[in-house]
Amino acid sequence: MAVACQVHVRQGKDETKLSGRSGDVPTVVRLQWAKCIADGVTLGLYASQSSLQPLDFLLHTNGHVERRRESEPVHYDEHDDQHQYPAHFRIPPDTLDGLPLTERIVRAERFAVGSLIFEVMSTGKPHVDLSNAEVQDRFKKGVYPENVIHLPHGTGVSVLGLWSVEFANELGIMKMLRGWRTLLLTLS
Repeated sequence: MAVACQVHVRQGKDETKLSGRSGDVPTVVRLQWAKCIADGVTLGLYASQSSLQPLDFLLHTNGHVERRRESEPVHYDEHDDQHQYPAHFRIPPDTLDGLPLTERIVRAERFAVGSLIFEVMSTGKPHVDLSNAEVQDRFKKGVYPENVIHLPHGTGVSVLGLWSVEFANELGIMKMLRGWRTLLLTLS
């Protein structure tokens, strides 16, 4: 099984997968969830020296986010699907060629977080209707879901910045991610 990369929503005692349901949750709450997940990336909380951290979050309808720690980090191996995130959350390994191991892990985790934020802000995983191979092929070609640019309050640009470090550097996306706090204060 691949490294955990998922979000669930808790309403009362019930817990369900988020995919297909995010439209039921107010935008301000989804923004809070996205910000909490993204804050870990901007602070480097997920990256380690040689292992991928499971990204397993429980989202509460009040905007609170819990990071589950039910599984251990997995030694990163871009040639073994069991040592990577699932295809819809995985940076194409070919795009990491020539980078040091630590940088490959950081980019893999950033990419996965971008996909999680996409899922939180839209109605499902990126390229949800495609096979794993097709998803990876599209990501490798830089073909992202068309609706990413229509995500609320500019989060699509932030997601693109998490999917592509070069894009982020060009547009200063990490500063934008840190600016979500101001946006949330304005909306609440």
